Amino acid sequence: MISHENRTAIAWPESDAQGLIPFCLENLQLKIERRVSFWRNALPSGYVPLFYVVHGMTRLEPISAAFETLRNEDISPHCIAPWITVALILPDMGMPPHAFSLTFECDGCPEKSRQVFETVKRDAVWQTAFERWNAANLDQKPRPWQKFLSHSAYVA
Repeated sequence: MISHENRTAIAWPESDAQGLIPFCLENLQLKIERRVSFWRNALPSGYVPLFYVVHGMTRLEPISAAFETLRNEDISPHCIAPWITVALILPDMGMPPHAFSLTFECDGCPEKSRQVFETVKRDAVWQTAFERWNAANLDQKPRPWQKFLSHSAYVA
């Protein structure tokens, strides 16, 4: 089954895949391919100013103005990480192996998409380094989990 998600949804759309687990367990041959529009779904869902521009709710500025205000720190934690995090924990929630895949589509903007995902890859490298450093140094000084989560290097 291919799910083309090219419009934003409300109430944490990245979590919708959890509802497919019972169907995948009932039919082990079922394969879910979730194709998420980066520019029309993931980005507007996680970046409020762009959400308003895309949906014409309260802001009337041109869409280019919203992209100019898009900051690197908004992309990974708010727009991409929630989708990837849910996809990664689906097996722990009961999703059969190889039953689910997640793809971000570039919507005909390959160069802009490449630039954005360079930021995402950089953030992932920093996240990995931060988690490894923190794990290696836990015995030196206790760190409360809340402090770990609030650190500027932590993404999701």
